[in-house]
Amino acid sequence: MTSPFRLIIFDMDGTLLQTHFIHAYADHCGFRSPLDHVMNNPRNEPYETSVAVAKLLKNRDSKEMLRIFTTLPTQPHLPQLLDAVQTANLTTAIVSASYHFIINNLKTRLGFDYGFSNTLILDNDIATGDIHINNQAKIPYKGQVYSINKGAILSRLCTDLGISPEQVIAIGDGPIDKSMIEIAGLGVAFNAKPEVQNVAALSTSDLRDIIPYITGEKRIS
Repeated sequence: MTSPFRLIIFDMDGTLLQTHFIHAYADHCGFRSPLDHVMNNPRNEPYETSVAVAKLLKNRDSKEMLRIFTTLPTQPHLPQLLDAVQTANLTTAIVSASYHFIINNLKTRLGFDYGFSNTLILDNDIATGDIHINNQAKIPYKGQVYSINKGAILSRLCTDLGISPEQVIAIGDGPIDKSMIEIAGLGVAFNAKPEVQNVAALSTSDLRDIIPYITGEKRIS
């Protein structure tokens, strides 16, 4: 049976990974309290939190960040899902508000086709405290500007690949993922809060639940 889908897009933190990289790194280095303060401090725009978090990373070694990152476990049943993705010959992408060297590493390890992220500015592998956000045009989603606009990236990939959003599966767990989940043919809220589930066609805590949609055994009702 031919899959009705051509592209599958994953969030990274909490979706491909069981945890969030920045939380794990902060726990390891002992700055979780300052990180939580920054992340829980209300700001005018969500992207400003990404800028503030980057400042906490000033003078930290990206190689050490990468070492910690590679110890983080992926989700249960991810291999089974990716086997189905490969069998169906879907194009694969990671879209994350994390950093370029992190996403490039995971993209290579998982054999994905695309990776989109913010760029943490480095000087000889050391973080300067600055960040180049992916969403340079500050394209809003429902009046808010995130550091990466995942819906805009989905749309751009569809144009590049000559497909429609109906042929895309988008999987995520947070508010930043809603822009891609709500326009995908199959938007999946994975281990997500109600506000994300409300825009998704499928809500689940088991990645294997996506497989029948890839194979065409199940269709969106």
